Amino acid sequence: MSGREWKSILVHHGDPRRDLVLLAARRHGGLKLREIGEKVGLDYGTVANALYRIRGKIAAERGVAKV
Repeated sequence: MSGREWKSILVHHGDPRRDLVLLAARRHGGLKLREIGEKVGLDYGTVANALYRIRGKIAAERGVAKV
């Protein structure tokens, strides 16, 4: 993925690719929400909302309550 492609994904609210990257940074990178936001240029609330949204999508796909 090129830097330009990431920048175009980053600005699209609700893009599952963006949200999955944020989820990976949180779960596997051990980063705090604020740290993720600082690294990718988003504010804390945007990161929190994206993670909430993607976890909900994953749970719905799996048919489970919690991911």
